[in-house]
Amino acid sequence: MRNKYIVVDVLTRFRPVRTAIVFPETLSHAEMASALRCKNEEFISAGFFQVHAPEGQELQVNVYGESIGLHLKPAEGDADLIAKAIGIHTSSY
Repeated sequence: MRNKYIVVDVLTRFRPVRTAIVFPETLSHAEMASALRCKNEEFISAGFFQVHAPEGQELQVNVYGESIGLHLKPAEGDADLIAKAIGIHTSSY
């Protein structure tokens, strides 16, 4: 099963917080965006991701592809946001 994600800026009381929402391929990006959509969110990027561990290294997140329904591609920093969302510690954040 492929993993999907959408990166959103959620406006909090003090400042926007950029976060990754991860979900399975059984939902389309557009369906997830529709479920998440509210006036305080802005969709930044979207795509697919995989987690792997190169021999002798820590777990890594790789992003790829794009969301055709949302017309969004992965952006720099998405892998770190996904790692944080799923609880993988990286030295990047």
